[in-house]
Amino acid sequence: MKDSYEQLKQIYSHENAISEGSQNAIGTVYTPYEIAVQMVYLLISNQLELEKGDEYGIELDFDAIYLRAYRDQNSDNSVSAHEAEALIQNLLRWRIIDFSCGSGALITAYLDFFNFLLTHSAHQTAPEHLKAYVHHFLTNCLYAIDIDDRATNALTDILMAYERSFGLKDIALNIATSNSLLAFPATFPKEFDLIIGNPPYIGEKNNLTAFKPIKSTAFGRQFYEGKMDYFYFFIYLGHQLLKPNGSLCFISSNYFLTADGATKLRAFLNGHFHFSRYVDYGETPIFGNRKLHACSYVLTKSSQLTCKVYDSTLRMISELEKSALYHHDGCIRFVMSDLIMARLNQMKSVSIGTLGNFYTVNQGVVTGLDRCFVMDAPTAASLPPALQALSVPFYKNSDIQSYQVNPKQKRYLLYVDRAEVPDELIRRLSPFRERLSNRREVQRNVRAWYMLTWPRTRELFEHPKIVAPQRARTNRFAYVVEPFYASADVYYIQATSQSPYPLHLLVLILNASPVFQWLSHMGKRKGELLELYATPLKNIPLPPLDEGSIKILENYAKTIDETVDETRLPSIYASLDDYVSSLYGLHDL
Repeated sequence: MKDSYEQLKQIYSHENAISEGSQNAIGTVYTPYEIAVQMVYLLISNQLELEKGDEYGIELDFDAIYLRAYRDQNSDNSVSAHEAEALIQNLLRWRIIDFSCGSGALITAYLDFFNFLLTHSAHQTAPEHLKAYVHHFLTNCLYAIDIDDRATNALTDILMAYERSFGLKDIALNIATSNSLLAFPATFPKEFDLIIGNPPYIGEKNNLTAFKPIKSTAFGRQFYEGKMDYFYFFIYLGHQLLKPNGSLCFISSNYFLTADGATKLRAFLNGHFHFSRYVDYGETPIFGNRKLHACSYVLTKSSQLTCKVYDSTLRMISELEKSALYHHDGCIRFVMSDLIMARLNQMKSVSIGTLGNFYTVNQGVVTGLDRCFVMDAPTAASLPPALQALSVPFYKNSDIQSYQVNPKQKRYLLYVDRAEVPDELIRRLSPFRERLSNRREVQRNVRAWYMLTWPRTRELFEHPKIVAPQRARTNRFAYVVEPFYASADVYYIQATSQSPYPLHLLVLILNASPVFQWLSHMGKRKGELLELYATPLKNIPLPPLDEGSIKILENYAKTIDETVDETRLPSIYASLDDYVSSLYGLHDL
């Protein structure tokens, strides 16, 4: 006896069932069923809203039907035969496609809702009528593509089991095995009402081979941008295949909203798409142990006045105008609170300019191979004098706290920034010569094989500066006068001739709560972590300071520096926060 529809769904309900050992599974993550159900709701509810007022429009309380009756099928408030029939007719009219379908979690979630409606249809007593519905649905409404034949075979088995449950067989299913970006099936329609997907997440940096075929096509050349993610191409493909009044729902990393490598994509979204639904899952581990900060969203070509924003349980928490999503730096941000938006706008309106207008922001050292150049203190102490002369104290980003750095430095760096070096260095690094020689800068004759990849200038590390870790839960900035060498996961802020106030006062502002709020909502994030990269740092608005406010900040700096009893510091920081808020004019909000 062949497995039933439900049994096969369970068998293929995890990615290892199809992807283990597959060469085509790179970047794939399985969509949990509950998330698939959410996405189907977002997609259908959006499409029904788009069609209100046209010839197909129906007046139904879809939220009640889907969220109450379907998701809680033990509820007494079930769907009526009339409501079920009205929705069935829409699903029979729409074409839906998933062009990175895996084993079909999203397609089967959509099918499950269709099946739920059939169980409440007025035609329950007419099996032949239901057969006709199912036959039409499977042959004219569902389309799926995946690069992995294991995945498409799994989905084929699942849908064949479903058709058998209605006494049907040998239905021509619309399932294709191909890379939809390179070879979209010629037999498939050229437009779809609905698109749903969980496209593969593949960063270009370590996956050049995966990008090469698509970059060689006209489509790839048109939409490629440096440091992009592979799934961006699926958004562009979705735009090409979506009907003018259709809806696209994807789940993906939320990094594209602010990433430097998604500038072109965001410009395209702003000009060609509209966000109409958005769910941010925050720190919720959607994909098990995968460290991916996910969001799901619905895009449409039709002009939408607002975007509905939901939490991870699909509770609507805000409704934002499109103009509120796209910010001056080109990033997309879903700021849900009117008060927070008012505070951010106030900070920008009183600002004398951004940090990047008046200060320089640079990364630390890139070694190219840490184990060659970085060592612990005992090893550094045992080096011959010629190499000790090249050694400098080397810090971790975790050594940086608010206002201060960890004084217990435990590592050293061989700071090799020039071609003339002692013979001892060549002998020490010779075992690693092959690996060091394979670095891009060495291949291009920018660096000698024994030099650091990007040493920067000594002034960056030796002169006064403010340092910040690349990622942190809070705004952590420290003013450092002493030499402070660190890797590229540390950013350095230094004064210029245009700087309006000294670094030891700037650090007080950067550590205050208004700047944390700015970075949280207007900067870049990786889940709950702030990304203190060059771009968000440069965009921090700076408040005006007159002689009186400079004097007050000088007193705060002196008090913090001279406070021995650390239990007093929280109250000092709270007072400073309040004062910095007043500099931004936030007290009246």
